[in-house]
Amino acid sequence: MRPVNVTIGLSPADADGICASQTTAAAAELDLSGGALSAATGIARLATAAQIVITCAADETGNTFIVTGVNGSGLPVEERITGVSASAATSVQSYREVSRIYITGATSGNVSVGVSGSTQSISVNQTATAARALTITGIMSYEAKMTGYADNGAPLPVLIYSAGDDTGDTFTIYGQDGNGVDISEAVTGANADTATSTKTFRKVYAIYDSGASTGAVYAGWASDVDGIAKSQTMAGAGYLVMNGAKCTTQPRHVSIYSSADESAFTFTVVGTDRTGARLTEDITGPTAAATAKGNKNFATVQAVYINGNAAGNITVGSADECESKPIIVDYFTSGMSVAILHSTSDSQTHRFLVTLDNLLSGERNEDTARWLEETGTATANETFSSTSVVKAVRLEITGHVRGAVDMLMNFPGYND
Repeated sequence: MRPVNVTIGLSPADADGICASQTTAAAAELDLSGGALSAATGIARLATAAQIVITCAADETGNTFIVTGVNGSGLPVEERITGVSASAATSVQSYREVSRIYITGATSGNVSVGVSGSTQSISVNQTATAARALTITGIMSYEAKMTGYADNGAPLPVLIYSAGDDTGDTFTIYGQDGNGVDISEAVTGANADTATSTKTFRKVYAIYDSGASTGAVYAGWASDVDGIAKSQTMAGAGYLVMNGAKCTTQPRHVSIYSSADESAFTFTVVGTDRTGARLTEDITGPTAAATAKGNKNFATVQAVYINGNAAGNITVGSADECESKPIIVDYFTSGMSVAILHSTSDSQTHRFLVTLDNLLSGERNEDTARWLEETGTATANETFSSTSVVKAVRLEITGHVRGAVDMLMNFPGYND
């Protein structure tokens, strides 16, 4: 079997990157539109399948609304719903995804589309002068991307733009140069201008601002000036949210924080895994002023549902935990040589996991496999030879501030 090299690069955990602070008056989907990791997709995705509600402010009895999407079983579905006059029409079908809402003629007034209890969550107050598809811009159309480091592909100076006077702030950049060597640099902020690093970075793990910014800031390279971090305002010292176009996707666990005790409730998280397949997880709510973390690795989060009336303000974000994709080992290979190497940026904690389950058979996957700890938790580089007879391995990150961890594996009998 050929050598394997796996890299996990995590941006700093962002407690409200998926969902900014909010509460609910009943069981409901949380609003992802305020999360710095979230962006509108034009498709509404629901945590649980529900009937669609079309609210008409005026007489739309002459119009038909054609709703296209996916039902609760994951099958394509389309329904024609006759408009109503100054009231709401409800679909017969239940949808977990709505990709298109087509109206057959001009509207007489505003039209909104959503679900019971959140009637504008898919489409908000729209009119039409002729037959057309309504735009899907409600809170259910947002998706959060779990990010890793930013990769420019070539080493260039990092640019940090400040809309206000940030000359009193220091922005510390952590990353790698063109040779893969860990580097960092402290850059003084600019006054309504761009501050430029002296060193050249191919990869950026994190950018730390020493204080509150006086206006919006963003960071990137000359080829993409906000490719590392899109425009954001820092309320105090902390890391910029890594949400630019140059940021890699790094599947990771979801964190849920609340100011009050939510332990009686279940949060259902829906999104996609590292392959793009639909992924769901139920997470028991945290106790007061605490954080609950999931166990599955989400590449994107498309919906978060709480099954009751929230007791306090809730935020949802990316955790400092994740696992690499499973590495399938040649059937019952033993005698692997393993090196696990940490970047010098900051604290990372890892474990090396193995399983005897055959993931190729389809009976179990990375979430249902029975993973066993091989070497114990480590906080620094380690090398070892594994004599275990296993079918798959993976690297687990159990704590992380910033940086990357590489796992290099060599197998007996291979000569390059």
